[in-house]
This record gives sequence, structure tokens and C-alpha cells, in this order.
Amino acid sequence: AQCSPRQLLSGALLSGMIAMAGVPVAEDDFYRYQWDGWRTLHHGTPYGAAPAEFFGDEQLPPSAQAALDGVNYPETPTIYGPALQALFAMAWLLGENTLWPLRLLMLTLHLGALHVAMRFAPRRALVWVALNPTLFFFGFVNLHPDILLGWLLFFACVAARQQRIAMSGALLGVAVATKVSGLLLAPMLLAVRGIPAALRH
Repeated sequence: AQCSPRQLLSGALLSGMIAMAGVPVAEDDFYRYQWDGWRTLHHGTPYGAAPAEFFGDEQLPPSAQAALDGVNYPETPTIYGPALQALFAMAWLLGENTLWPLRLLMLTLHLGALHVAMRFAPRRALVWVALNPTLFFFGFVNLHPDILLGWLLFFACVAARQQRIAMSGALLGVAVATKVSGLLLAPMLLAVRGIPAALRH
């Protein structure tokens, strides 16, 4: 039996809510997200200075110090793009040293993307995205933002397939502003005829 749109979104929402209660497993990247969020809000940018440069800074508030203490490879400046930095800053503003704000923001964007995708993608394929436990574990328990990058690249491909070149380019730009690895898709957009016909409007 095929899931209805309501069942699909409800299942994704329930899975996301369960994942939000999870504890990251062998993962500490979220400290970097928190530190970057604090830096963006209080210094205007997380770029230009490695976290290690703030060691011993007695002016750091306790919440920022807690995030700094957990950052891995503190001698390395951040590698995350400005789109993610805006998300990290918003999450810090909502909850500082907690994980639920970023999880909630990512889940909201995921559900919104899933809702839009149901307009043109086969629902049986979207079930694997809506209810995939691996996706929810890495995306919402361990908080890897690649799920957002994946959606942006997906919609860039769909827009290219529909010959909406400006929209495709804009989506690819936002994807690269999320993680520079999004550039790897650029050559594929030159061969959009290879994208399955099922993604047509």
C-alpha cells in the first residue's frame, strides 16, 4: 500500500522527534557548531581565528567556554559554509549549549523539503527518505548537516531537469554555501538528461 502525504510527513515527524531525544554516538562535531554559533553572534563571523586562539581567554562566558572545551582539532579554523553558520547562530540563540534547537531547525527544514518534494517525486522513493533510520541517526542524533546539503542538491537537479537554470544555479550556490563539497555536483548539472524522467513536473 502506498503512503498518503499525511502518513509520510507524520512518520517523518515522529521519527525526527524520537531522534531528537537521542545522545550523539562517538561524535563531538556539535561542539564546533555551538562554538561557531557563538562566534557568529558575538563577533559577526566564525572565520579568521581558530578556536585554539581563545584558550585562556578569561572574558569568555561559561556557555562559550563549555563549547570551546569540546571542540575537536581546535587549531583548525571552521570549514562550514555561511549558510550553516546562520543555522548554528540561530540554534545558539535559541538554546546555547543544548542540542535540541539545531535538531529542531534541521527537522523543520527536512520536513519542509519533503513536503515540497512530494509534488514531483515518486512517493515510494520518498518513503526511504521519510522513514530511513540511518538518515535520522546521522542527521538528527549525530547532527550531521549533510542531510540539508542533500536536499539542496536534489532540488538543484530537479530545477535543472525542468530547464529552470537560474533556480538550479541559485540552489547550487546555497548548497556550496552550506558545504563546499556541493561543487562536486556542478558537472552533473551539465548532463541533466541523465536524471530520471520520474522527477519531471
